[in-house]
Amino acid sequence: MPILKSVDMMSLAKIATLFGVVVGLVMGIFYGVITAAIGIHRGFAIGAIAGIALVIIMPILGAVCGFISGVVHAILYNVFAKWVGGVNLEFQQ
Repeated sequence: MPILKSVDMMSLAKIATLFGVVVGLVMGIFYGVITAAIGIHRGFAIGAIAGIALVIIMPILGAVCGFISGVVHAILYNVFAKWVGGVNLEFQQ
């Protein structure tokens, strides 16, 4: 059974960045719609602007946080894999 001994830091960081963008976009749309709806309901134009800003800002924050967490996870995996061994992988042919 193959064992994953180490993880390339940048490859994991790229994937984690994309996950962060997707999660940030979904959260940005969700919170943006709620913020805009509440703002418009209360008569504040700033609510609509804040809702649009969330749709733009959340994916960017998600990308940054995803990249950082991907780097940290790869480093920690490589350290822990040296201590206790890697993850056993099973493939079907």
